[in-house]
Amino acid sequence: MSWLFNKPDEEIVAVFDIGNGSIGCAIVRLSPHGKPTVLYNHRQPMAFLQHVTSERLLDTMVKLLKSVSQHVGKEVWPQYRRQVRRAFCFFSSPWYMSQTRVLTIEKEKPFTVTSDLIEDIFKKDAETFAQEQKTGTYEKMFGQNLHLLEKNVIHIKLNGYELPNPVNKKARILELTFFASFIAETIQQKIEDILQAAFHFKSISMNSFALASWVAVRDMFPTENSFLILDITGEVTDIMLTETGVLAEIISFPAGRSLILRKIVDELAVPPEVALSFLKLHNKGLVEKKFQNKMEDIIKAAQKTWSEALTETLSLFTKQKMMPQKMFVTVDDDVAPIFLEVLRQNTFTVVHLGEEMIQDPFVILESTFINKAVV
Repeated sequence: MSWLFNKPDEEIVAVFDIGNGSIGCAIVRLSPHGKPTVLYNHRQPMAFLQHVTSERLLDTMVKLLKSVSQHVGKEVWPQYRRQVRRAFCFFSSPWYMSQTRVLTIEKEKPFTVTSDLIEDIFKKDAETFAQEQKTGTYEKMFGQNLHLLEKNVIHIKLNGYELPNPVNKKARILELTFFASFIAETIQQKIEDILQAAFHFKSISMNSFALASWVAVRDMFPTENSFLILDITGEVTDIMLTETGVLAEIISFPAGRSLILRKIVDELAVPPEVALSFLKLHNKGLVEKKFQNKMEDIIKAAQKTWSEALTETLSLFTKQKMMPQKMFVTVDDDVAPIFLEVLRQNTFTVVHLGEEMIQDPFVILESTFINKAVV
């Protein structure tokens, strides 16, 4: 990933975590000699939408990013404005689309592997991938004008053997595993306009949370070779499958935290803000027994719906692959016990990253990724 960033010795940067359930902003000090340090962190929840459309979701996200930017601008930006020159944005689903692709070149005679050859292979495949998605769901939601968000070679084999640095080596068979993600021009432009108006950054880098979390988890748990990462957000759950150290596939299904709130809204006939209040009181055990039982029934129904969607999605992996038993999970604190209960009823060994980290796990994973790439 060395071509992504310049590498100063130490730097303070801004990190924006742009999800579909909340948006966070952190000021982070990167370190060439250790872990990054989160100097400041602020997060705001996204307004709940009972009926979701791509237009309403995008409009809600844009308004929230403006609100977060205004808050940070007033609270701490005067303190850091002279030090922070770069910003890093990380997107959760559905703001980007991605795919892991395995490409193989085989020739009769040995050929030299060069950086230009790898770049050319990727460029041609990225163009093909973008064309293939012209009529896909993402384009129907956010438009057909896609921009490359990130490109990463995550695994390389020469003649069937893994090599960390294949450049200038000869081989007859070159196998490349790429991770590529794309973002709609409309989304990218809106984000850049908001951040530049508020902060005037020298540069803004954009990445997917999927790649950042995968790289961070892989490096934080080096003994784990095959595992799953679940990112349970407001409207979507992303599942990332790692096999023998390689990010093999990412699949999503449209159910997350908002599923629980919608169940409460529908069953109790209350507005969203009241449903959220009921959920908080339920979590603290501050409601009477009869109402507590009613809430438990609603939550169990939501758990059942989400569990069925999870099982169906995981079956897409198991048709061709062995299912790892270790699962790393990111999920908002107020609904974490609800989803973790479902996962721990299965055979998975579940690691809730929110319990492993003192600070915001989303920001920690993203900062770990930046620290590896930048310093």
